[in-house]
Amino acid sequence: MKAYEIVGMQKICSDVDQAMKRARNVAAPINAQRFDVQTPCQKTGLCLNCLSPDTVCCQFLITRYSRHQNRIHVILVNDHLGF
Repeated sequence: MKAYEIVGMQKICSDVDQAMKRARNVAAPINAQRFDVQTPCQKTGLCLNCLSPDTVCCQFLITRYSRHQNRIHVILVNDHLGF
């Protein structure tokens, strides 16, 4: 089975720390508002590292390596896709 990721360039970060900050402070507040969950970031727009039952930051996935050759394909699009 192959996995395809189609990614807008605004989601590319310089390192893992920057990616985590972006996920928490850009994507999470937008998703919290979109799903109308009761979290601090939904109200403030910033991650407060909450442990709310409604948190949208409960899981992060980092793929360092795939043991299955040619399984993961990342397509970078020079445009703003998503948020």
